[in-house]
Amino acid sequence: MIKTKPITYTRLESYTEEDVRIWFQKYHDILEELYITKGKNVLNMDESGARISCPTGEHVIMPIEVKELYTASPENRKSVTIIETIYADGREPLPPFVIAPGKKIMDNWVSENLIGIEYIEYTPTGYINNDVAMKYLDYLIKYSRARPEKPWKILLLDGHESHVYKPFQLKASEHNIKLFWFPSHLTYIL
Repeated sequence: MIKTKPITYTRLESYTEEDVRIWFQKYHDILEELYITKGKNVLNMDESGARISCPTGEHVIMPIEVKELYTASPENRKSVTIIETIYADGREPLPPFVIAPGKKIMDNWVSENLIGIEYIEYTPTGYINNDVAMKYLDYLIKYSRARPEKPWKILLLDGHESHVYKPFQLKASEHNIKLFWFPSHLTYIL
């Protein structure tokens, strides 16, 4: 038994096979143009949200005559965003970049299970914004060892507004990081 995940037809039907071929051709052209030949210079980042204290449904064994069962769900709708950045060559990913909701980080929010290299930032909503995107870029530059004098790296990312923010693009370019965006919903197709 598996639990399916819903996806809208709009996402499924956004692109044709030809659109995907064109995207990959542009990707390969940029790799060639910038002499990016090693997987250690190809990174992919994406955000994932996690609701705080909101459990998902549970699998429960019940008598056959019970058709539905509900469990209480807390009304807390706050989210934490986690940005993961991985390398194409499979090496250890960059430490997690966590965005918590709030005006400051409280010590009791931080689990003893963290290993100490995680980066924790905050915004009022727990979502990324332009300021936090710039802090993420500083983090990326530090951990990926990107420098103007080093070979180019390419960062694959979605087209969120904070990823197309002009200062973000400029700083990435100044550190030899080429930003290459996935078209909307293409990651669902892939």
